[in-house]
Amino acid sequence: MPWRSVGWLLAMLALADPTARAGGHGAGGQAAAGVPARSMTLGAVSQPYCGPILFSGPAGFAWGRYGPVPLPPPFGVIAPGGYFPPTPLPIPRPTPYVPFPPRAVAPAPMFRVRHERPRRRRSGNPARAAELVTVGDRMFRAGNLPRAQFRYEQAIEAHPNSAAARVRLAEIALARGQYAEAVDRLREAQAAEPGWIDHASDVQALFPEPTKFAALIARIEAHLQRHPDDRDAWLMLGAQWFLSGRVALAADVFLRLDDPSRPPDDILQAFLDASKTE
Repeated sequence: MPWRSVGWLLAMLALADPTARAGGHGAGGQAAAGVPARSMTLGAVSQPYCGPILFSGPAGFAWGRYGPVPLPPPFGVIAPGGYFPPTPLPIPRPTPYVPFPPRAVAPAPMFRVRHERPRRRRSGNPARAAELVTVGDRMFRAGNLPRAQFRYEQAIEAHPNSAAARVRLAEIALARGQYAEAVDRLREAQAAEPGWIDHASDVQALFPEPTKFAALIARIEAHLQRHPDDRDAWLMLGAQWFLSGRVALAADVFLRLDDPSRPPDDILQAFLDASKTE
């Protein structure tokens, strides 16, 4: 008879035995504590290629393909009460968390240095500047000084080395009674385009009528009567005479302003040199 059949037969006999059903401890189902049971009971554990597991005393056997195989505890141990005592399983201790060492990171700079390419110097656009000056002259004749000033400033941006727009800005400052600013505009024109006086246009042509230009000259003269020491007003009066073709009157004014004890003035010297050649 094969071993597997013998195992099943013994299992059936163990189930039929009332002593085995009572827990395998004899009459009354009681046994002394610590005394292993002598009858065989059927375990409810099966494994592949193995038959039912039988327990006999403190050791258990499993019927395999080639015979009984002893099983290690806890399958081979029967407690007095007829049940398997809970066997605590060893719980592995968790591995302590060890953080990775921080990487050595270079501190971020507080600000980034932008390496900008050198800007190319824009070449002037004389044609565009001339158009803007023409539009500004039209606004000046109409009496719209703010619009005229805006166009002259645009002309300077279009052609920075042009003196025509700066001379007209000097005329606007003169019309507003700002004599110091007017002289500064003439100095800027001399620095931007030396020699502009030789080919300067008639400033009287900026006014719609000759009477408007005469009224401007009269206001300058009235100011000089009240403030005879205002050198800027005297210089602008001589510039108006010179730029309107009255070179003799302008030369008298420039000679009066020429004082060796004072620091040299480029615009005054330019007018002196130009009046000598006329």
